[in-house]
Amino acid sequence: MEFYHGTNAGSASKIIGPPVKIDVTKGGGELGRGFYLGNEPSLAAALAKGKDRRNPRVLQFTIDTAEYLRLDIRTIHKKGTLIKDWSKRRSEKTTHSHLYRADVVVAPFATIDIGHQYKFESIAAGNLLNKSSIKTVL
Repeated sequence: MEFYHGTNAGSASKIIGPPVKIDVTKGGGELGRGFYLGNEPSLAAALAKGKDRRNPRVLQFTIDTAEYLRLDIRTIHKKGTLIKDWSKRRSEKTTHSHLYRADVVVAPFATIDIGHQYKFESIAAGNLLNKSSIKTVL
């Protein structure tokens, strides 16, 4: 399976290593704390350029499909459900700390109509990411 992560040059070099170093206990987004990947390279490029116009980087992660499917994966199917959950976390001030108690959470984006986001939040998910193949594509 291939996923993409948009970032800047400094963060990209820390992630790629060596050794590969992804910490799922940091970061936060629409789904809370974890490390985020997407399935749409053009979206990762746009996000990377939004973070750092001069030094954007897009990392391509190749993950073993069988190992990924053995993880506990929670799927949020509807954008409306995601927006409702996110609004609740905002009022509770837990947007950067929320965990779903799953390995991976797959969801649409609240404000973008292409692609899906994949939040890796558990140690098992982090271990899988840390042994995946990663290359810079931008």
